Amino acid sequence: MKLPQIFSFIIINFIVLESFSQKCEPYFPMKEGVEFELTNFDKNDKITGKAIHKVISKTSNGDNMECEIHMISFNEKDQAISSNDYKVYCKNGKFEFDMKMFMDNEELSNYQNMDITVDADFIEVPSNPVEGESLNDGKMVVNIGSSGVKIISMKLNIFNRKVQALEKITTPAGTYNCVKISFDTETRLIVKVTGSVIEWYCKDVGMVKSESYNKKGKLIGYSMLTDIK
Repeated sequence: MKLPQIFSFIIINFIVLESFSQKCEPYFPMKEGVEFELTNFDKNDKITGKAIHKVISKTSNGDNMECEIHMISFNEKDQAISSNDYKVYCKNGKFEFDMKMFMDNEELSNYQNMDITVDADFIEVPSNPVEGESLNDGKMVVNIGSSGVKIISMKLNIFNRKVQALEKITTPAGTYNCVKISFDTETRLIVKVTGSVIEWYCKDVGMVKSESYNKKGKLIGYSMLTDIK
């Protein structure tokens, strides 16, 4: 093979490999109109509420995609208590979602007549997860005020995100092949509270299950996918 041909071969293969590596695998139903339900339980398996998420819009530009999601939260009596919107992306070969998905809407329902602003990071679920792989951290700040005056601030930091395993999870909505991700949490309202979370995500479906633990490693509660349509 002549030298110019060798260079051409290398360049072509680099382009092919780069294109392959940039392919995004969404851990979310990236289709307008899809609706799914996550039900919340306490440590004793008692239902404490639920959230219904619906894809209300989708835009595409080549391999990049963006979806806007509308979420409605319900209490244990199945009464709607609050709602908010968040976004998910397939961008530059990565799937990312808005940390607004983690908002405690039951807590925020106590401030529904006040001004609420949210500054949230986007965090990644890898297209080709590897056990032990470290992932990006994130933070979210919720400011609550009135007439332009900030009254209270809620902060959530998540860190030490890591791929734990690839596992099969069964919920009332079905059985799914998932990536298991763990991370530590620190929330600040009046006092600092620390804990940890384990989540399971399935490609083209989203979060299938989530478990929350206190700083002593004891289960506080969990959420799971109970319906998708």
